[in-house]
Amino acid sequence: MLLPFVLLAIIAALIYLPPVQNVIRGKAVSFLKERTGTEVRLEHFALRYPIGIGLDGLYVEDQHGDTLLFAGTIKARLGLTALLSKNIVLGGIELSDVRASVVQQADSTFNFDFIVDAFASADTSTLADTTGAWGFSIEDVELNNIVFHLDLEPTGLNVDLALGS
Repeated sequence: MLLPFVLLAIIAALIYLPPVQNVIRGKAVSFLKERTGTEVRLEHFALRYPIGIGLDGLYVEDQHGDTLLFAGTIKARLGLTALLSKNIVLGGIELSDVRASVVQQADSTFNFDFIVDAFASADTSTLADTTGAWGFSIEDVELNNIVFHLDLEPTGLNVDLALGS
């Protein structure tokens, strides 16, 4: 009777070990490359106790081989006690050395549509929501050296934004 709980505790502890996280990183990158058909790289992946994540060197190309997203560092943590009261609280968010480019083509498609399509469900039926509402909030955000490019070809709008240095 106690064995399932012991196994669950062992698995929960193992995912915090760097070699296990490296295997998870490799599997995730391979899955994303295969699913999207584009180049995806991630230099380092870390789960942080109790519920947090850190990504270093995330790179995603669009279908034309251009940089869709590069993130030097992404960190975030999830408030564990807030989950007990049906609230999702993301905090300790850090984005550093980020380059992102969003382009809307003349035919109104975006350069990231292939990602949405890769994960879209073919099932369009909806189920009735029988769960209560959950709250969501974000706190403690730190942005360092962020460059964002937006090019909406149909309207001619072109925006470049730089935050931090």
